[in-house]
Amino acid sequence: MRVCVLYCFTCTLSTGAEIATYSTSDAEFQSKVARKALDLYQTINTSGKFRFPALNEDGIREELNTPSHYWDKVTEYNSQLDMTVEMFVMKPVYKPSVALIDLLEKGGVVECGIIVSLVNQCITLDMLGDTFFNFVKWQEPFVLPSKRTLFLDDSSTDIVPANPGEFGYIANVADYSEIHPQSFHAGENVFCVESTEPNVPRYVVFGEFVNESKTEEQIVDQLYASTMDTSDGCDVEEIEKYKDRSFWDEERFANQMNFPVYKYSYEEFKQAQRALLELFSSP
Repeated sequence: MRVCVLYCFTCTLSTGAEIATYSTSDAEFQSKVARKALDLYQTINTSGKFRFPALNEDGIREELNTPSHYWDKVTEYNSQLDMTVEMFVMKPVYKPSVALIDLLEKGGVVECGIIVSLVNQCITLDMLGDTFFNFVKWQEPFVLPSKRTLFLDDSSTDIVPANPGEFGYIANVADYSEIHPQSFHAGENVFCVESTEPNVPRYVVFGEFVNESKTEEQIVDQLYASTMDTSDGCDVEEIEKYKDRSFWDEERFANQMNFPVYKYSYEEFKQAQRALLELFSSP
């Protein structure tokens, strides 16, 4: 760790100034997070370099991949989800900030969980600057979807993200994956970026660019349409019970309770800010 501190010390003057002036209030902090998320999602969705996995003629899903040479694709069994998940792991010989930006520029075949993690890591890089970000990320394997994002607060009692700067998951019904075993609309990872009307938050999502962000109602309508779609070899008998939209709404809402709402903690950011500045300025 000491070697890393000494190696990075020559860069700390400008980086320290950046981190010290990133935000002066919680409101400004959350506003910056929301604006950065909006910019990143627009970049990702309009670049033409990111897409969801496709199915081949045998119904086999394409594996995740990226042309960025900084990352390896690995699989790992997730006991909580009872399924094998695919991840990108950064090769440890590279700088995390360089690898992150290269992935953002090169794109790949990904799922929305990787995208929301990519967006969050880019936001953290924006908060900390290259030197501090690399120092923190060098302490453990850099994985997307990330198992840990700095400064997160999950104490919100909201059912879905309700304020700019918050993010989370808008769920479909719990048994969606059984009805549509090869589909990818079990829910949407969403980032709240604005509220154009009182109590009407708007979100950005991966997969399509819209000139306007989407409301929860628009996202939920899309989830319901995907549930009722019979074009992908779904269980038609199982889907029959959801023809009653009110029943689907009730089941979806029950599933929604399983997913927390996150935001970045301004207080934790300030604590980390002070600790990093002290660490890097010590002789």
